Amino acid sequence: MKKRSFFVLVAIITIAALFTVGCPVEEGEIEVDQVSLNKGRMLLVVDGEEALEVTVSPEDSSQEVIWSSSDVSIATVDEEGKVTAVAPGMAVITVKSAIDESKKATVNVIVGNYIVNGSGLETLLAGDDLEDGEAIILTGPPANKVTINKNVTLILEDIELTFGDALGMTAFEIDADVIIEMYDTTLSVNMPEKEVGGRQEVFLVNPGKALTIENGVYAMVSGKNVNNLSALVNNDAGTVTINGGSFTHEAPASWGDSLIPTFVDNNSNLGPAQLTINEGTFVFPRNMFRNFANFHQAKMTINGGTFSGGGKLWNQKPYSGESHPGGIGIIEINGGTFNNVEVDNEFPADKVTVADDVDVVVNNPSP
Repeated sequence: MKKRSFFVLVAIITIAALFTVGCPVEEGEIEVDQVSLNKGRMLLVVDGEEALEVTVSPEDSSQEVIWSSSDVSIATVDEEGKVTAVAPGMAVITVKSAIDESKKATVNVIVGNYIVNGSGLETLLAGDDLEDGEAIILTGPPANKVTINKNVTLILEDIELTFGDALGMTAFEIDADVIIEMYDTTLSVNMPEKEVGGRQEVFLVNPGKALTIENGVYAMVSGKNVNNLSALVNNDAGTVTINGGSFTHEAPASWGDSLIPTFVDNNSNLGPAQLTINEGTFVFPRNMFRNFANFHQAKMTINGGTFSGGGKLWNQKPYSGESHPGGIGIIEINGGTFNNVEVDNEFPADKVTVADDVDVVVNNPSP
């Protein structure tokens, strides 16, 4: 009986200890209710510094806090909350109550070599200061087309693009090897109604150049566009790689069959074009990706991602009746999840290959 009582006592002590761990509030000490920061987001240039202000409530509780950085190679923080930018990228700065680490606050610190708005981007690219490999934080949309002619990383903050008379057909012409980064932000694109032919594209990738999209939220909204290309990316004989992100396209139900709105138009007008999708979430009601083998080979390789919304992957031959020699369109699907999305193939059936473990409908031309 004494042995059983001993084990019961040990069990009670153990349970009490488990509930006590992580709560080092001393008897009589006032508990911390909340820890907050004066910012939820911070933009800094490399070697820049800024102090964060922390508030611990109630005021008569312990004001002692602990600071930390998720990535000291990007940004560091000292014991007073001063943040120092080290290299381009994002780091999360966390501050916790020293007596109750469950009470904490965080801030995303985005670091670049330059911070500019739309007009500032044009000025920066036109000058001699920008070097290959540097990162530009863009805080506002361009008013006119901007040609990116150096190998840079473009870090987009929350930006709204509206196409119209000033912006014209293209927002960013990619004339170098460019990486797009977004950290918990959205690129909103409004493509208004057009009743005549033409095109609207956020990124135009020139021949032999490369665009890499790493992450972010891309939200396109299109009005009625008759015989018009509305594309987030028009790849004209370049290379486009998508490594992640969330992509949506809203459009009116009145769209006609002649419309060609897409996310990426993989176009081989001026040379071979390559589109590679490694990851991402894509929700489109119509053409999701167009593989347009106009003059040369256009190849689309899908290694992963989630595709839905009723859109399609279109492996398109040159337009009928035009004096185009025509190229070869190839779609290779090695992975990914497809829900209500099909492949429309206008080339011979062997030009679309699908891995055995991928479930997607391929519509081939009649023999």
